[in-house]
Amino acid sequence: MSVINICEYFWNMLTSYVNLAVDELWVIATCAVCGAACAIPGVFLMLRRSALLGDAISHAILPGITVAFMISGERSPIFMLLGAALAGLLTALLSSLLSRSTILKKDAALGIVFTTMFAIGVLLITWAARNVDLDPGCVLYGLAELTPFDTTELFSMLLPRSFVWLSIILLINIALVSIFFKELKLSSFDPVLASALGFNTTLIHYVLITSVTITAVASFEAVGSILVISMLITPAATAYLLTDRLGVLIFIAAALGIVAAFGGYAGALTLNTSVAGMMSVVSGVIFAISLVVAPRHGLAQRVITRAMLRYRILRDDILGMLYRWHEVVGRDLSNPLTHREIYQALGRSILTRLALRSLIRRGEVVRAFNAPLHLTERGMLEAQALVRSHRLWESYLAKHLGLALDHLHIPSERTEHFIGLALTRELEKELATKLDPHGKVIP
Repeated sequence: MSVINICEYFWNMLTSYVNLAVDELWVIATCAVCGAACAIPGVFLMLRRSALLGDAISHAILPGITVAFMISGERSPIFMLLGAALAGLLTALLSSLLSRSTILKKDAALGIVFTTMFAIGVLLITWAARNVDLDPGCVLYGLAELTPFDTTELFSMLLPRSFVWLSIILLINIALVSIFFKELKLSSFDPVLASALGFNTTLIHYVLITSVTITAVASFEAVGSILVISMLITPAATAYLLTDRLGVLIFIAAALGIVAAFGGYAGALTLNTSVAGMMSVVSGVIFAISLVVAPRHGLAQRVITRAMLRYRILRDDILGMLYRWHEVVGRDLSNPLTHREIYQALGRSILTRLALRSLIRRGEVVRAFNAPLHLTERGMLEAQALVRSHRLWESYLAKHLGLALDHLHIPSERTEHFIGLALTRELEKELATKLDPHGKVIP
């Protein structure tokens, strides 16, 4: 696909958004607010390593919602939130009680409680649907396409009910994080320190659970019970790959929830499928891309970092080999160390070739006749520093750990690349010796 075709594709997508009907814009707005509202508490669930708790709550509140429907006989938001909040808190309390009073671990106890609650909810919701205006498919899978047709009056305007409630929940979540940012941050990263400083970590935990619960309830008609966990966790996990600052992480997570809404709607129009399902797919695709290309924690960056470290170590190893060769034969080029010996010792890999070429290009290694290699004055200084670190570390291990002579080389070879000038000077003061344990001169 050419650059022109790519530009045409994005231009057509942009113009399609401009030409959308009002109802379609309300669908996008509702899904966008839903994504942002779910992402904010999802950040703290992820930081607390409680992603399964979000999944559990989004499923376990079904009995609470169903009972609320059965009591009220209508889809009353107040009854929905109240029933769901009680069910969510009950899930957390039962799982905590089960893990404390039995040998079960927290994840196993949580799995037992939420699957049981979810099963009860499915049975109740199926039975209640015969007598109450309650659609199991709407609760389980979401029905974002129909949100513009269920309106409520606000400030003399008819607005989608889901959009209004999700906007209120979003504002509540923003206010909650803004007011209790310090408490949430400290209890998420170091709950022991938070307790020692006098913070009620249990109360903070249940406030967060309540926030997740009411957000999940308000999101049901937009993305459904089964898919709400994607909006709770995936944007937060994606943002975590992109930044290490909590404030920025929350902002990015909310923004990614909004992006997933736009991308999900565009994908749903293209493939003629569920908007809620496509939102989850787009969110997962964004996570997969971030997992590869994230600047610090991405897989590509890890591969590059390891390759660069290996490249630097190979350069050091070549310098060390040449220095030890010079110690034996001096500058007698009739018995040279050539490329072949280097490759035999370090492997004939691309990185080894690049490392050797880099040393030659930097003027630390030169070739003479018949392609021998030897160190320049600059290369000799670099090699001396490396061998000094190696032999000082061997001396330190022999003196303080009492290792045998044949056990000194390998750990010292691994450590020599990371010993800086300050540590080298400390070792020299500590050891006060000019010979290593093998009797070789420490340069």
